[in-house]
Amino acid sequence: MARSAAHAAVALTDRVGDQAATLRRLFARPQVRVLPVLLPELHCALRASWIARLAQDFARQGQRTLVIDAARAQIAATLGLRARFDLAHALRGECAFDAVLLDAGPNLLIAPAARALAQHDPADGLQALLAPLAAALAARGGCDLVLLLLTPVLAAHRPRGDLLVPLGTDAAQMTRTLRDLDGLAAAGEPLAPQERAATTPVFRLLFLGMDAAPAATLAQRLSIRLRPLRRTPAVRFAGAAQVARDLGPLVRASCGWSLATMELTQ
Repeated sequence: MARSAAHAAVALTDRVGDQAATLRRLFARPQVRVLPVLLPELHCALRASWIARLAQDFARQGQRTLVIDAARAQIAATLGLRARFDLAHALRGECAFDAVLLDAGPNLLIAPAARALAQHDPADGLQALLAPLAAALAARGGCDLVLLLLTPVLAAHRPRGDLLVPLGTDAAQMTRTLRDLDGLAAAGEPLAPQERAATTPVFRLLFLGMDAAPAATLAQRLSIRLRPLRRTPAVRFAGAAQVARDLGPLVRASCGWSLATMELTQ
């Protein structure tokens, strides 16, 4: 009898523990991963199509993906969507936050935010800017990953973590991007202490329209080119994509990157 009572007590304790764990999961603050993407100031339709495909590949892998377009890359237009509002309009009360989010397919939302990021105090961090979107995102199914498209000026205030750097075959544009990386490296660590990453930031070079072998060689040369800079983050070869479908392996590899995490709550 005593043994049966003891077993019942253990079973009850286990059930209570299971219920407590379930409640913790239900009410835990949702965390999202943040991958900043460095884009030049000038819009490029070809590059926008690559980034749009990259976002779609993340979504196809099952990650609920939000693209924050702060670089005026016109990702929404690339995907055939009309962006009527910037996040800045919602922050000023001129539209609902849900109106900023554009449905671009399963697991994929786009939020134009160039004006909002330009007007935002970087010392407040990305979390303060996106927190008002939390309810609207929850109504759309939530979010696992934020692709944060940034110009070089905004990238200086990116969340701590790895930075994806797409590079095309245009030599002049590549030179400008290297100059931008020089500036980011010289600036030291990015701001936004609210967003966390586990290790030292890495510049991850992604070569578009190139075969893997020459791209890997070029990445090694560029790494040497950037190495003499003080406080330079590590430079890594993220991959190469001759055509858009080659981006799939990059998406899978990104699971091992050091990305910032953010609690997306109001």
